[in-house]
Amino acid sequence: MVFTDGSVYDGAVRCGACAAVLVPILANNVKHSSVKAIGKKVSSVTCELEGIILGLELVLHYFMCSSNRQSKETLYILCDCSVATDVMMYKLAPTRQGDIFQRLCYIEDALSNINVDIILSWISRN
Repeated sequence: MVFTDGSVYDGAVRCGACAAVLVPILANNVKHSSVKAIGKKVSSVTCELEGIILGLELVLHYFMCSSNRQSKETLYILCDCSVATDVMMYKLAPTRQGDIFQRLCYIEDALSNINVDIILSWISRN
């Protein structure tokens, strides 16, 4: 399971960042996490999208380095931004998020090649 988040500091500069945490199901496996600065004058949705990409990158790295695998793996990515999950699942606004969609296509292909399915899910904060 992977938890992702993105956030923007709403000051004059509007700095954004994202994070992802991969929590393996097996108790003896170590949690993996990553954070990334997104930049200035960014939207919160862009930061959430970057968080999902960061989570996918963690999954790809985790399974490529894992020696004890099943023939087919399924992993859940949980995000608290319904707009970001809709953008990713339905590939909405590809011209505004071109770089993100290029990276998404690359990661989707790489995960497919190693037999990993991803289920992206929106989770409510309430």
